[in-house]
Amino acid sequence: QIRRATFDLTGLPPSPQAADDFAAAFQQDPDRAFVALVDRLLDSPAYGERWARHWLDVAGYADSDGYAEQDLPREHAYRYRDYVIRALNDDMPYDQFVREQLAGDELAAELRIDANADSPDQRAEFERLVTATGFLRMAPDGTGAQNDLAARHASVAATMQIVSSALYGMTIGCAQCHDHRYDAISQADYYRLRAVFDPGFDVANWRVPAARLVSLQTKEEQQQAAAIEAEAKKLDDARLAKQEEFITEVLGKELAKADEASRDVLRKAYRTAAAERTAEQVELLKQHPRINQLSAGSLYLYDSTYQTKHAETLKAMADEAAAVRAKKPPTRCVRAFCEVARQGESVPASFVFHRGDPASPKEEVGPGDLSVLASYRDVAIPHDTPDLPTTGRRLALARLLTDGSHPLLARVLVNRVWMHHFGAGIVPSVADFGVLGDRPTHPELLDWLAAEFVESGWSLKRLHRQMKTSEAWRQAG
Repeated sequence: QIRRATFDLTGLPPSPQAADDFAAAFQQDPDRAFVALVDRLLDSPAYGERWARHWLDVAGYADSDGYAEQDLPREHAYRYRDYVIRALNDDMPYDQFVREQLAGDELAAELRIDANADSPDQRAEFERLVTATGFLRMAPDGTGAQNDLAARHASVAATMQIVSSALYGMTIGCAQCHDHRYDAISQADYYRLRAVFDPGFDVANWRVPAARLVSLQTKEEQQQAAAIEAEAKKLDDARLAKQEEFITEVLGKELAKADEASRDVLRKAYRTAAAERTAEQVELLKQHPRINQLSAGSLYLYDSTYQTKHAETLKAMADEAAAVRAKKPPTRCVRAFCEVARQGESVPASFVFHRGDPASPKEEVGPGDLSVLASYRDVAIPHDTPDLPTTGRRLALARLLTDGSHPLLARVLVNRVWMHHFGAGIVPSVADFGVLGDRPTHPELLDWLAAEFVESGWSLKRLHRQMKTSEAWRQAG
């Protein structure tokens, strides 16, 4: 039992000493020994590392952007990974976990905190909340290398697939082009749900991954960095002036080697921007390669000829500027999903796309949850929230999902945890609760576990403990 439980909860084998201690305790009181073992494993940092992997798989976590052959790295993705690990180890309630990942930036705006908040605790809270929205930045995004309309909409569609699979246990992607052929999800439903996220994506004013990074520098750090940059800029300007002086000096020496009649023409051809040179100027410079190749990067080639040290001088000046810039406060950024504050501007409209073609918008739609859920609960989402600098749509959806009455959210999560502990879900198709998915083997059990999960405060550790200490798990295998 200790080997199975330890692998399940931490992904590691038990140490020989732990196995011996458990065996001794088990002989005295089997139930008490096993419960104590589970509690110890759930308190281990390895628990969060192990179970974060399952959620990160669902979220599509990757350290590169994917989509195209030029698979650009995601330099700050690890912060989201670490957020998930900490959340699980701290037993963050699952409803809070979902809200922060869908709308952490809007929660921060509601709390009126940002990177310049007064207290360190508030700044740490802001960092945690915006880091959580990395969940919505895990889909492949090739726009850093190929920023066209197809790549933008592909990133949006992939994000919608992750959201629907992770939180709804549904495959809604085919409703982009037509009403779902099997599940009661219309094409309009798909675009209503997408409209919740559209203001953050803003396809018409798309931000490539590098432009979506959120800085964690405080105002004081920004001011310090700006002052240091200004100092370095002065050194850059001095270097550029010296560089031009050196080029002019070398150019004069090289022109002196040419025929006197052609010197002015050569000088003018060299000083003309490359894109604006005439065919005659291009041909003339080809006939004088020593002048044609003269540039800041090639000055070293002339140092041996004229016994100068121009390249060395310029490098020293560049190194001096780099040393000044190295004094800047460390730059910390988060790969986040945030809406740009509208500042009085209206929110762009969302549309149903004819056959999923973004170039063929049809009727306008507003934000909303899936209408198939309307018989259970309210599915309306406000178009705008006046109290926030953003639309507040994602926060509204997050609160709808986590109000305790949503028929899918808790069941999908409980089913995933059951699958990892028992090898198969109560609904075997863990990512598809739809018509084509498998029927639950024990629907009453799934309902009871989901209700208990919500009523007990959405505690994942309690859910693990409940399953691991059950007779069903302890006699399995």
